Amino acid sequence: MQKIEFKDLPDTTTPFTASLFNEMQDNIEEAINLTNTYSTDEIVIGTWLGKPLYRKVYSAGTLPNATTKNIPSGLIPSDVFIVKMEGIAKVETRNVYIPLPFVTTAELNCISLTFQADGNIRIQTGVDRTEFNKSYVVLEYTKTTDIVE
Repeated sequence: MQKIEFKDLPDTTTPFTASLFNEMQDNIEEAINLTNTYSTDEIVIGTWLGKPLYRKVYSAGTLPNATTKNIPSGLIPSDVFIVKMEGIAKVETRNVYIPLPFVTTAELNCISLTFQADGNIRIQTGVDRTEFNKSYVVLEYTKTTDIVE
């Protein structure tokens, strides 16, 4: 849909009709729905400092046992700027959730998320976290090849 620039139209020729109002409402609903969409496909969810902002969800499976786990992102680190990285992990049998990253006062109890130079998302745990058998990481990022609008 083409955006109507009201500032460029004389006030006397801009009829505010039910049709125009419905079109505006549809565009607002579409923008809200897109912002609240999480997908394993890369989607544009808005803008970040004038560039398209992308979001992609990665299934990370079971958390590691006091070690690291790498999830291939398919992204080339030099081609992206990571704006946000977060996630969730769940113990399915007990319906218990923790956020990722997970920070506590006990250093070994923490779970970290990092985006590595090889393009992997690394999950690192200090203790056995394998009871968390379902986890997801959400990346939001811009691309260096996109032009600022």
